[in-house]
Amino acid sequence: MPDFTDRQELIIQKCRTNSLKGKTAVEIYGLEKANQLKQLRSISAKKFYQDNKERIKPLLQTHSGKSPWNKGLTKETNDSLKRIGEKNSILRLGHAPWNKGLKGVQIGWNKGKTGFKTQPCSEERKRKISLANTGKVRSASVKEKYSKAQKRLLEIDPNRRSYLLDLCEKALKTTKTKNTSIERKLQEYLKSHNIKFETHKRILNRTLPDIFIEPNICIYADGDYWHNLPETKEKDLSINEFLHQNGYSIFRLTETEINKKDFTKLTGVVNNA
Repeated sequence: MPDFTDRQELIIQKCRTNSLKGKTAVEIYGLEKANQLKQLRSISAKKFYQDNKERIKPLLQTHSGKSPWNKGLTKETNDSLKRIGEKNSILRLGHAPWNKGLKGVQIGWNKGKTGFKTQPCSEERKRKISLANTGKVRSASVKEKYSKAQKRLLEIDPNRRSYLLDLCEKALKTTKTKNTSIERKLQEYLKSHNIKFETHKRILNRTLPDIFIEPNICIYADGDYWHNLPETKEKDLSINEFLHQNGYSIFRLTETEINKKDFTKLTGVVNNA
């Protein structure tokens, strides 16, 4: 059995005579085979974990909450770390650093790439992500974390605010809103009186009235349940105040009124049409 010095010499000789030193798997095997090897290693690692799960879990639990053995130690103060450092430096002999000869700030490998794992999301994956997030309610603590993170980003990049506003505007423009049953009844009433209107027209990037009549009439068909909730009532009052300040007339009809065909609130609109 060769001692540590002999083994060092063997490793050095092997590194110096290795014709593949400093090369990546893609350079050695080609892109297709390198990807296959990567997938095989991943499958092998998962299989090993599944086969040895019961043996591995207790080992992981025994280290939970414990400090690493080398915390606070350096090569100058610990012989074990010194030997490991020497061994690693020997193993790296003949391997050129990845950034050798490169100057300045390097462009990230994923620069300009988007999507999951730098690949564009397929329609199927988008559908799965949408289903996974449907109905998900975030806790107050999570919302607060998101809010703080966004505020920090705005402090770092003042242009981010205008970017987010543009993003929201594009998303709102492409949003397709379906007509509810009470909205359709309201539309039929206006059509019967030959009144021209638009549905779900964006007003000042703040609200989408169910019906808009030129030049400044906004009509809302409010469902009895949702629009009787305290937070929704507060939001409706805020929108009403905003529209009044900007010269718009607002008419809100409840679900009960529409179902009973009680359109007395719109008498003035019909008479002035």
